[in-house]
Amino acid sequence: MENKIYEYSSTRLSFRKNIIDNMKENDCLIINVRGAVDRNNEGVFKLTKKQIFENFENVVKSKAYKDGGYNYQTTPQKAQRFRIRQ
Repeated sequence: MENKIYEYSSTRLSFRKNIIDNMKENDCLIINVRGAVDRNNEGVFKLTKKQIFENFENVVKSKAYKDGGYNYQTTPQKAQRFRIRQ
């Protein structure tokens, strides 16, 4: 069985619960960050569900995520390793 790829665009690095919760561990999520106030926050980020839960544990445990989604105002340094394009 092939892994699925999920993708969406946002003006901030955002984690959407309704999409991530439907992913399998090795499915990929591509987040296209465009139109950010600070252009340094823009880019294309690619992560598996497993990577999200291992590297952004604070996000998936947050009230905002549980309510539907978590948005970073500024892209954190720990996300840079998942940036595949500027």
